[in-house]
Amino acid sequence: MGKVSVLNHWQMFSDFTAQYRSGHAKDPFVEIDNWNQFSLPTQISSSFTEVELSIIHNYAFITDPERVPAARNFINGEWILSPEQNKAFMLAHFDQTRSLFSVSAPTPADIEEAIRSAFSTANMYPWCLDGIMYRKKVVERFALLMEHFQDKIEREIRLYIPKTKKEVGKDFHEAVGAARLLAGESLRALRGDMLPEIIQGQEYWKSYLPGGPTVIITPMNFVWGIPVIQLVAAYLAGNPIIFKGHPFTAISNEHIIRLLIAAGADPLALQVIQGFGKDVEQIAIDRRIKIVHITGSYETADHIRARRAGAHAGGALYNEGGGCNWAWIDDNFNNEELEQIAIRLVYSKLALSSHKCTTLHGIAASTETLNRLLPLIKWEMCNWKIADPHETDDDEEKIIGPLMVHSKKFYDEIIRQTTAAGYETEVVNVPGQEDEAYILKTQSVPPAIICCVGVPNFITVEWENEGQRTINLATTELFMPILVVYPSTFNDFIRFQITTNPYGGIATSIYTRDTKKISLAKSSVGGMLKINDGTDSAFEWEDFGGDGTGLSGNGSAGDPVATIRQYCRRQNGRSVVF
Repeated sequence: MGKVSVLNHWQMFSDFTAQYRSGHAKDPFVEIDNWNQFSLPTQISSSFTEVELSIIHNYAFITDPERVPAARNFINGEWILSPEQNKAFMLAHFDQTRSLFSVSAPTPADIEEAIRSAFSTANMYPWCLDGIMYRKKVVERFALLMEHFQDKIEREIRLYIPKTKKEVGKDFHEAVGAARLLAGESLRALRGDMLPEIIQGQEYWKSYLPGGPTVIITPMNFVWGIPVIQLVAAYLAGNPIIFKGHPFTAISNEHIIRLLIAAGADPLALQVIQGFGKDVEQIAIDRRIKIVHITGSYETADHIRARRAGAHAGGALYNEGGGCNWAWIDDNFNNEELEQIAIRLVYSKLALSSHKCTTLHGIAASTETLNRLLPLIKWEMCNWKIADPHETDDDEEKIIGPLMVHSKKFYDEIIRQTTAAGYETEVVNVPGQEDEAYILKTQSVPPAIICCVGVPNFITVEWENEGQRTINLATTELFMPILVVYPSTFNDFIRFQITTNPYGGIATSIYTRDTKKISLAKSSVGGMLKINDGTDSAFEWEDFGGDGTGLSGNGSAGDPVATIRQYCRRQNGRSVVF
């Protein structure tokens, strides 16, 4: 049998464009003979011709951001435009007078069909017969396609979630790097182990099988990076997938899935459900769904966990979220070194609009060191400016983007209540905050520093539109450019991270040359421990995740073997020789 190519079916793709724009279209790859019934990886090429890439481009990126498109659901091989009731327009974060696209909630019948299709596919497992080597090759082709369309993908990321060029690069390279690493480690993740002969005449082994129908829920801050990590891992494990990306990135959600299909993935094993939480939560609580992976808040995960328990759904639920990430700085740094530390920590605080999972929440140190460090922190914050990240020059990095989770009103409430409570609160004046026209059409605010006397530090605030809430400033995640500071010894800081901070297991930064303190931190602090570095992740795709015991989550998004295996069922085998 010859290699399958889109070149033999170009008319199908031409027809698909017209049908898609009319609102309802069967994916052309469903119609291509044997596209989802391969048995050997040699039946698809390792590369693409320019003509193939042109056809794939028109298929994968059919939506045109300039036309205010409407996001589609992808159910049982068909792209479906849901009815316009409950329709919402997604406004640009950099200009809230501009609509980027619309999202309509799927009907209950659409959700049921997506679940039924995933469950039916899992019961048949036709795509798993291709074998891991085929799926591995699909992911390698997927990475090639992402690299070819890098410029388009990066422009798209920057449009939907305003980022500087540097942060866009992190998002994109996280996706490509994860795909390649997961593909490369997939055999090791799935091969299991043959145990030595424990009893004569008996064999023992461990292996990993497809986990079953899987729901993947992803956030808005990493548009391609986070979805690609989880989608690729679940695909390599051999699971049918229902993908629920964030509404703010609904068009990108489509593009990711179509590019994965174009790489060779079975279109009938992938579903996309768009919309907001309560409209679509049934996909995550249905008993037919065996694995749910959420990258988002612990409140969302706890809600779904409770609903699944009430439905006796069983299965596995993994959550990977953010946290109140703290840094502690030792006393023995000179002024030049403290200046370097201040530059790094301010980037950890302000980059990506303070919306990273590993964004710095607070700084602790001795009173003497804080007195030396805080002026340098304020000085460095003044080197940043409020501006539209998606329109700045590529070499500009120190940009304070607009709020995306909280509102300016809530930011003002935090500043007002901490001042009233007697905390030393300072709003740092930065360039750009005088641009009233830009401020009015965005939710942009300057950085602020709140100095506390220790922990806990409780204040009562009006939490957005949800009424009054009493919060601990030290342990309440705020997606805003607000830095919390308190004096602490090293031992007290370690105790705080372990016993008080419910997010303590996500990212902790320790600046010290003291080997005893480094040793104590290594033996006690879970999650991501950064020695002499900021809390936010490096440019490379590194092991990421909480320690598994805190509110930061219990999933995996770094170690390739663990990431794939969380989508598997374990098998413990014994064979007796008659």
